Amino acid sequence: MAGGLGFEPRLATPKTAVLPLDDPPTCRFYPPPGYTGLMVRTSTDRIDRFSSILSKRNWDVFLGCSPVTMGYLHGFFEGSHERFMSLAVSKNGDLAIVCPALSASQARRAGLDDIRTWDDSQNPYELVRQLANEWGFGNGTIALDMDMPAHLVLKLQENFPDADFVIGQPALSELRRRKDSDELAKMKEAARIVDESLASAYAAIRSGTTELVIQGILHQEIRARGGTPTFCTVAIGAGSAEPHHISDSTQMGDGDIVLMDFGCDFERYQSDITLVVCCGKATDEMKGIYEIVFGAHMAARNTIRPNVASEKIDQAARSVIETAGYGPNFCHRVGHGIGMEVHEEPYMVAGNKQLLEAGNCFSVEPGIYFEGKWGIRLENIVVVTESGHESLNQEISPNLFEIGA
Repeated sequence: MAGGLGFEPRLATPKTAVLPLDDPPTCRFYPPPGYTGLMVRTSTDRIDRFSSILSKRNWDVFLGCSPVTMGYLHGFFEGSHERFMSLAVSKNGDLAIVCPALSASQARRAGLDDIRTWDDSQNPYELVRQLANEWGFGNGTIALDMDMPAHLVLKLQENFPDADFVIGQPALSELRRRKDSDELAKMKEAARIVDESLASAYAAIRSGTTELVIQGILHQEIRARGGTPTFCTVAIGAGSAEPHHISDSTQMGDGDIVLMDFGCDFERYQSDITLVVCCGKATDEMKGIYEIVFGAHMAARNTIRPNVASEKIDQAARSVIETAGYGPNFCHRVGHGIGMEVHEEPYMVAGNKQLLEAGNCFSVEPGIYFEGKWGIRLENIVVVTESGHESLNQEISPNLFEIGA
C-alpha cells in the first residue's frame, strides 16, 4: 500500500524471485553530487584479468581516463577536468598513472605506486613517451578509454604517429558487464532504495501537483534512504510520450498519465526504474495499451537466460507490440546494461548478437508513445543467473493503477 490510498503500485513479489526458463545519464567524468566515497580500493585480480584480456587481443597498453574506468580498475575516482590524466595498464600487467601534481596525494591514497606527475608548466605527453619507452608500446597498439576527450586523443596521436589506436571499450566491457557478488549487492541496495521511495510520490499524485513537485519528493526519499539521486524524469500527460522528457511545472489533472523514470547511486552502483499510473480514472485505451506494454515486458523477461543473443530480448518485446499494431510507436531499444553507469554494455537492441552471461545486468523497458497525447513505458532492472534471471526491483503490476479514481 502507498500512503494508505488503497492501491498497490508494485506487486509484492520478492525482489529475489527467479523466473523459470519458460516464462538520461549520469556524467562519466565527475563523482555524483554529494558522493563522499572517493577512494574504493579494488582487488589486484581485476588488473590481472584485464591485462590478460589485453594480451589476448594483442593490445600493448590501455589508457583509461574517466573516473568510472579508473575507479573500476583500481579504485581511483578522481576526474581531471581538461588536464591529461591516465591510468595505464599494459598487456604484461604493468600499472602506472600519469596525473597532474595536484592529484598525486589522492592517487597514493588509492594505493597506486607508480605515479608520474606533471605540473601546469610541463608537457604531460613527455611522461607518456617515457612510459612507452619503458613498456615498449610506442610503435604498438594503444587502446583508449571510450570517454577520452578528442583533444587528448589528437595529442596522443601526434606524439605516437607510428602506433595503432583502438577503442578499448570491448576489452573493458568484457570485465564490467559480468557483475560479481559485491557489485550485485550494491545494485540490489540501489534498487531497494528506489522501490521504497515510491510510496510518498504516489501519495502526492492528485490534480494540481506538478512534475517538479513529484521529482523533489523522489529526490528527498532517495536521500533519506542512503542513496544519491542521479536522474529523475516525471512526465505528465503529453510529456509521457517523450521518452527523454525534461520535467517542468506542468500540473496533472484528472485522467492524466503520470510516468516516473528515475534512479539513484549507491556506493558507485546505479538503479533505474520506470512505471506509470493514472491520476484519476483511466480510459479503456490507456488500460489496453498498458496491458500490451506489460505483455511485451514479460515476453522479453521470459527470454532471458545465458547464451541467448542480446537482440533476442529486444525482438521478444517488439514482437508483442508489433503484433498489436503499435510497432511505429515503439521508438527505442528495449534495454541497456547498467552498473557503475546507468547506460553501459550489454545493450538489448536489434543486431547485437552478443550472448548473455550470468552476471549481466540490464533494463527491460518497452514502451508505446502517442506524440502529443500520452505514453506508457515499464522498466525493471534484471540480472542474468545460471538458470534464468532475477529482477532487482519489485515486480511491476500487470494493470494500470488509477490513483484517486
